[in-house]
Amino acid sequence: MGKKPLVTKTQVMALALDEASTTETHDEDWELDEPTIDPNSSNLFDELCTASKQGDLEKVESLVKNFGANINKVDEWQCSALYWACLCGHYAIVKFLLENGAQCDRNTFQGERCLYGALTSEIRTLLLSYKITKAVNTNQPYFAFLSDLLYEHPFNDLSFTIRLQPQLSVDHGGDGNIPQHTFSAHRFLLAARSQFFQQQLLERWRDQETIKLSKSLVDPTAFAAVLRYLYTGQLGDIDQVVLKNMIFVCRHLDMPDLSTRCQDELDANYSDDNSNGETDPAQLSTKRMDASRAYDIKEMAKIRIDLERFLQRVLNVAAYIDVEQQQQESSTSSPTCVLKERFLSPSHELDTPNSSYSLDLDPIAIFADVAVRLDDDNTLFPAHKSFLCRSTYFRNMLEGTFSESNASPSRIAYKDDGTELTLPVVGLTNVASDVFQYVLEFLYTDRCTIPIDLAYEVLLAADLLILPRLKALAAITLTVPDEPCMDIYDLMQTAIDLNVERIEQWCTQYFASHLDTFAKDPKFHNLIRQSAHSIVGRQETDSIPLIDELRYYLGKIYCIEDSDLNAVGKVDEEYKDDWTDLEKEYNMKLDTLDDILDSLGLEA
Repeated sequence: MGKKPLVTKTQVMALALDEASTTETHDEDWELDEPTIDPNSSNLFDELCTASKQGDLEKVESLVKNFGANINKVDEWQCSALYWACLCGHYAIVKFLLENGAQCDRNTFQGERCLYGALTSEIRTLLLSYKITKAVNTNQPYFAFLSDLLYEHPFNDLSFTIRLQPQLSVDHGGDGNIPQHTFSAHRFLLAARSQFFQQQLLERWRDQETIKLSKSLVDPTAFAAVLRYLYTGQLGDIDQVVLKNMIFVCRHLDMPDLSTRCQDELDANYSDDNSNGETDPAQLSTKRMDASRAYDIKEMAKIRIDLERFLQRVLNVAAYIDVEQQQQESSTSSPTCVLKERFLSPSHELDTPNSSYSLDLDPIAIFADVAVRLDDDNTLFPAHKSFLCRSTYFRNMLEGTFSESNASPSRIAYKDDGTELTLPVVGLTNVASDVFQYVLEFLYTDRCTIPIDLAYEVLLAADLLILPRLKALAAITLTVPDEPCMDIYDLMQTAIDLNVERIEQWCTQYFASHLDTFAKDPKFHNLIRQSAHSIVGRQETDSIPLIDELRYYLGKIYCIEDSDLNAVGKVDEEYKDDWTDLEKEYNMKLDTLDDILDSLGLEA
C-alpha cells in the first residue's frame, strides 16, 4: 500500500477557494513600470518566474536583491516563483527564495501547493522545515546600505536639533545648558524623498548646517521615526503614542503618505485590541506580519523610484568640460572646471512630473559633495560620496590614504546658466561617460537595465570599480542572447581573465553547439592549450577543464545519459546496432575533440 500523500488535491483546491474568497489582489502602480535585467522582458515578475523555472540561481538572486522583485506575487495561473522552482526541482533556488521571505506556510494554498508539486523529497523536506515565513530585509544589500546611511551617517552634511523640555535641565546642574536631541542627515536623500525637505533646503534652510526644530511642533521620537521612514521605508516597532505624534509631525512636514500609513497602523491596532477574543491571536499575528511585509515591499519600491528620479537630475547636471577655456583659466589661484554642453540633452525625459524644468537642470538642487571627472572624454559628473563609496574603488579613494581623500575644492562653472559649484574633483580613467551613467544607476538604485551594446564595457568598469554585483548583472545581460554580441574568443578570454564563470560557461556551451565551426580554428586550439596549461603540475593524461566542459555540454545537447557511457565517456560500442541518431552524432563530436587533442599533442 502506497504512502498517504502529505496533502490531497481536494485539500489544495479547498484552500485555494478559501483564499480566493478572502483575498483581494490589486495591481500597484509602482509595480507597473519596474525595470528588468533583460531589456526585452516586459515584466519583472515574469522574468523571475522564468529564471526560477530554468534554474538560473544567479539571475534569481539579482532579480530579488538588485531589482526588488516581489517574491510572493503570483502569475495568471496563480503560481509563485517558489512554486515553479519546486515543480522544476531546483533545490538551490527554493532555498534562496525561502531565505528571502517566500511564503510557504502550511494550511495556505500557496504553501500546500508547493508541497504537492515539489519534484523531489529533498525539496519537500526543505519546505516543511520552514514552518514560519518571515521577511529578511536586513539581508538585502540595498536595505543594509540605507540603514548604514541612517545610523552611521557617513559624509552627512546636515544636522537637526530639538531642545528637550526646560524642566529636564534640572538634572544637568541647572547651568542653563538645556540638553538637546541631534539627528544627522544627508541633504540629497531628504531632497530625493520629500518635496517639503527639498523646498526648505533650497530656500529657508539654504547653506545652513544645523537646523533647529521646535519641541512643541516636532516630537524627537516621532522625528527619529520619520527619518527612519525616509531612509529605509520602515516604521519599526513603535507604540500608539508615537504614531499619533508622527501624524502631527507629518502634517507640519507635508508628508501625507506617511501620515496615512501611521493612521492605518493606529486603526489596525484599535481593531486588534477590540476583537474581544473572536479572532485567533496566531491569525492576527500572521495577518499583521503579512501586512507589514506588503508595506515594506511597497515602501522599498518607492525608495528606488524616488532615487531613480533623483538620479535623473544628477545625470542632467553632468556636463562636458571646456578644455580650451579651462587651460586659459589655469593661471588663476583657484582651480576651475568650465563646463559647456550638458551630458544629456535638455529634451531628455525629466524626473518627477510635478517638478519644474529649471529644478531638474539646477546643479545646486542635487546637493552634490564631490564630482567625478572622466578623463577619457572630459566629462564631469557631480555626485555624492555616500553612494560612490558603495564601490570599494571609490571608498579606498575617498576614505583611504590616497590624495583624493584630501582633494581641495575646485570651482566648477556652468557656461549655459552661470551656476557655480565648489566641490572636490576626483579623476577616473578607462571608463566612458555612457558607461559611467549605468555605474551610477547601480550605485544609486542597486539595479540597472544594461543595453546589450554596452554590457561588455559595463562589465569591465564593474571589475575596475570592484562592484561584483554590477559585474554579475552585466554578465547576465551578455548571456541573454543566443548569439554572442562580440567576438566569442575575446568574450571567452575576458571571462577567464576576470573570473566570470557565467560567461565562461555560456561561451563553452556555444562552442559545443557549434563545434564543427570551431574545430579547425587555431584560436579555438589556443583556448584548449591555455586550459591545459592552467592546471599546475598537470600530468600527461590529466583532464583539461575546457574539454571536460565541452563533453558535458555535448551530453546535454544530444540528451545522453551518464549510465549509457563507457569508461572513455562515449556511448558504449556494445549497443552500436541500437544507437539513435543523437547517440551517433554525439560520438562523432567526441571523435572531433579527440582529433583536436591529437593535433595538439595532448591527452585528456
